[in-house]
Amino acid sequence: MFPYSRIILSKIIFLFALVLISGCIKNSTPAKDMMLFDFENETDLDRFAWKCRGRFELSSAHKNTGSRSLRFQFHPTSKVGFSTGDVPQDWSIYKSFDFWVYNPSPATMPIYVRVNRRSPSGEFIHLISKNLMIGPGENAISISLKNEEDLGNNPGHLQKVEGFFLYMQDIQAITVLYFDSFKMTKGEA
Repeated sequence: MFPYSRIILSKIIFLFALVLISGCIKNSTPAKDMMLFDFENETDLDRFAWKCRGRFELSSAHKNTGSRSLRFQFHPTSKVGFSTGDVPQDWSIYKSFDFWVYNPSPATMPIYVRVNRRSPSGEFIHLISKNLMIGPGENAISISLKNEEDLGNNPGHLQKVEGFFLYMQDIQAITVLYFDSFKMTKGEA
């Protein structure tokens, strides 16, 4: 009788371990999105490099999530905006780079987004360069990181991202836009 009880006990332990492992697997779903900047506190502002002729501040107006947005005032000049290198280096695991813009003007505004990496010689290489038209009101922007047309000859280099630069150019009058929710969306690969 002793050998049978040992076999039964080992089967019970095996089934118990199987139930525990399957429970852990079902509950361990990875997060899909990575919030880069939500402008909920002043420290987000310290993570950007600001081009001259631009004024910025946190604002409680025109926010997408949370209680604040970034109010950016573009002054007349040939090129003005903001950039950051404080982002994950490997973007290849994400489906898209997303952000939200509010345009208080009745006119559509062009903005430009560049996602960069550095060559071995130190010069910037534009992995993604997009010209976007920001219509009046709320605009949800999603830049595909899987679309070969957007990536050109650079799809493999999304593992070496240095940062992004968002700007306007050839501005004739002071222009204000509100930004919020810069994030990476994982989605399905």
